[in-house]
Amino acid sequence: MNKLKTSLTAAALCVLAGCQSLPSRNPTLDAAEQAYTSTAADPQVQRHAAGELERVRSMLTRAKRYWEDERDEAQTRHLAYLATRQLETLRVHAAQREAEAQMSQASAERDRVRLEARDAELRRAQSGEDAARRTADALQRDLAALNAQATQRGLIVTLQDVLFATGRAELQSGAQRSLQRLAQVLQQHPERRVLLEGFADSTGGRQMNLRLSQRRADAVRRALVREGVAPQRIEVRAFGEDFPAADNGTAAGRQQNRRVEVLFSDEQGRLNYR
Repeated sequence: MNKLKTSLTAAALCVLAGCQSLPSRNPTLDAAEQAYTSTAADPQVQRHAAGELERVRSMLTRAKRYWEDERDEAQTRHLAYLATRQLETLRVHAAQREAEAQMSQASAERDRVRLEARDAELRRAQSGEDAARRTADALQRDLAALNAQATQRGLIVTLQDVLFATGRAELQSGAQRSLQRLAQVLQQHPERRVLLEGFADSTGGRQMNLRLSQRRADAVRRALVREGVAPQRIEVRAFGEDFPAADNGTAAGRQQNRRVEVLFSDEQGRLNYR
């Protein structure tokens, strides 16, 4: 009887030992869970594959249940393998999405920089236009005493008291004050140049009148240079009896035609020639 009990006990111990011989952990499942932990810590995955990561977590939970509750090694290994492959795939996808996001951000940054540069250029242009307008307005105010006229060519001053005797190019005594005022304006606006245009009435021949109008413009130029205006800021042209300002049929008209007109440049120093 004692021998029978001993045999049954030994058999029970053998069965028990056989059951305990099954490993407590599954290497494939452990590797998959380690891969999951590493992948879940990846910032790119967190940003771009959180949903896929959660599905892998569910798959690993099922695999763990198969192993711990049912000791189903085949099903556990299958699910762990699938989870590992999906982790590899979502890491690749997360990296691609990160690269695309960086490219999109870089493109947006380039667009922002271009927009800011365009806005800055527009502000500079507007500022330049405003400054040019203020300068032109200031010039016109400064020339108001000389009766400057705004024309399509620019501001033109006809020096009314710098008129010439018939056939003569000498400046008359009343011209000095006007020329001094004109020189002061030019000194206050150093960005401007002037074109002195000389004219004559119809008395005499055309060639003589052309030379005479040249001498008249040269006389005004010399006077401005004496007042301190740089010679390179003054250009001279002669038109003779062309472009009369009044009727040459009267003495008063002919006197107005014996004149020098002063054309002011724009703020860049450009002159609008006839």
